[in-house]
This record gives sequence, C-alpha cells and structure tokens, in this order.
Amino acid sequence: MFAPVMIINIAFVTTLFLSLPSGAMQFAYGDCIQDEDWPDKPCLDTPPYSDDYMKQIWQQYFDFKGKDWMEMKKAEMYQMIANGTLTEWVETRSSPNNFANYNVWYYYYLNGQAPNANGPQPTQEQLQECKELGIGVGKCSETEILRHRCLGPAPSQEGVNPCNHSNEPPIKLDAPLTILFAGAGAAAVVGIFVAIRFSKKSRRGI
Repeated sequence: MFAPVMIINIAFVTTLFLSLPSGAMQFAYGDCIQDEDWPDKPCLDTPPYSDDYMKQIWQQYFDFKGKDWMEMKKAEMYQMIANGTLTEWVETRSSPNNFANYNVWYYYYLNGQAPNANGPQPTQEQLQECKELGIGVGKCSETEILRHRCLGPAPSQEGVNPCNHSNEPPIKLDAPLTILFAGAGAAAVVGIFVAIRFSKKSRRGI
C-alpha cells in the first residue's frame, strides 16, 4: 500500500527538481557544498530569502574578497556582458567547487549593477544607448531605454517629449476646408429632417 505512494512522491519531487532553473537549483543544493572561492559562505538551504537579507549576506563576500579584486572581476564581467557571454561566464568555474564568477555576478545583480544572467542580454547598441541615457548596465534593456525616451527630459530642439502625445498640437484646417465641412454637416442635418417629415406624411397617407 505504501510502495505506490512512495513511488509517486519520488516521481513528483524528481519532476519538481528538474523543472527548476539553474539558478534556483544552485540555491537548492549548490550553496550548501564547500565553495573554494568563499569558504565561510552561509548555507542558504531554506529559501525564500528577502533581497535585503541576501544583500547583507553578499556584502560579507565583498568584504571578504576586497574592493580591488571585486572591481577587477566587475570589469571582467562587464566585458562578458558586452560580448553577450554573461551566462557562460557566470556558469564557468576554475574548479568543480569554485563559484567565483557566480558570486561576483550575484553580488552586483543584487545591487542593480548586473543584468539577469538567465534573461536576454543587452546588445552593444543598447549598452551604448544606455550609457548615453545614464542607465546602469544592470538595468540596461530595450524596455528601460524606451521608458527613458518617453519619461526622460524633453529634447531641447523641439521643447516637447516625443513620446507624450498630449503635447501634439491640434490639427489645423484651412478656412475653405472648414467652411466646406460645416456646410456638409448642415446639409446632412437638413436631409435627415426632411426624410423624417416625409416618413411621417407617408404613414398618414398624405
């Protein structure tokens, strides 16, 4: 009686485990194995955790590695972002239990300075436009670029925001066209009135 239930439970757990994305799988078991890059890394085996808590944990990593080393790895990571190979870089390990690239990326990701490694990566053109618009690398995306175009400062040349259609002036018609449209409207009203009168007379037999 218990064997079928156990088999079903094992199958369910296996299916759930395999359906997890790679990042979630690392939180499920990867954070509890020895990390040569961060020997005192906490075992985060009971998610979910708040962003504030995770920032506090990874701040310990930043303090452990030091600002100079982190800045060096950040520059390396930004080069991978520019090359479109961030995901591969994050998953690369110098040894089976060394998660340096992942740790660096996750620190900057938590602090809004790196994009989602499992999501679409910004192109070179988008990165350049983000730089011109003052958008950080961590938030650079087509959506953020469009948002800045529409909600950012109005272009000095036109004096209006091109995405704000309420700034568009009303369509102006020439005087002859205005008279023509007005005459057509009046004629239509008269035509409807005559049709109604004719219909009433027809019903009366006049």
